[in-house]
Amino acid sequence: MKKRLPRLADDVLPKLPLQIRPLSRADSPALLDYYRHLPLRDRSAHFGHPLSDALLARYVDQLDFQSDGHFAALGAASLFIGVGHCMVVDGQGLLSIHVVRGYRRRGLGSGLRRQLIGFGRSRQLDWVRAYFSRHDDIATMLARGGGMEIQIDYDRFYAELSLARGPAARGARLQSTHGSAVARPTSAAPA
Repeated sequence: MKKRLPRLADDVLPKLPLQIRPLSRADSPALLDYYRHLPLRDRSAHFGHPLSDALLARYVDQLDFQSDGHFAALGAASLFIGVGHCMVVDGQGLLSIHVVRGYRRRGLGSGLRRQLIGFGRSRQLDWVRAYFSRHDDIATMLARGGGMEIQIDYDRFYAELSLARGPAARGARLQSTHGSAVARPTSAAPA
C-alpha cells in the first residue's frame, strides 16, 4: 500500500509569500553556498549521490546561465531557501527542484516548478521532464500538481509534461531505452 503524507493545517506550515527570482552567473557564489550547506542526504537525493564540495564548485562553475533557466526562492536576508534548474537539451528541458527541509510544503516547490515550466514555454521547448526516487513523495506531489505524467523507470520515477502545441504534440509518444526517455514522433512528417 502506498504511504500518504499527512495533510498539515495551514497554521502549522503557513504558505510563504513567493519571492522567486531568476539567477545569473553573478549568483554563482550564493548558489554554491546553498549547495554546500545541504545535508549529505539532500545532496544525495538532489544529485544522485553526495557530491564533495570540490565537485559542487565544479558543477556550479559549469552551469549554463545563458541557455538554461535557473531560479531561487528567497528567504530572510535574501538567502536561498530553494532552487530550480531547467537544463535545455535538444528542445527538451530537464527539471531539478530543491527546497530546504524547514521550508517544504509551503508552496515554494510549486512556485519554482511554475517558473521552470514557464521558462520552458518561453524557450518553446517540446517537453519538460524530471527524474526522482520512487520514494520521494514530495517530488511525486510536485510533479502531479504540475499536471506531469509519471512513469516508472527502474527504481526511479520520471515525470514529463508536453509543452508542444498542435498536431505535432498529439503525434508524439514516449519511448524508453535503457532508462532514458526520448520523445519521438509516431509517424514520419510529410516532406
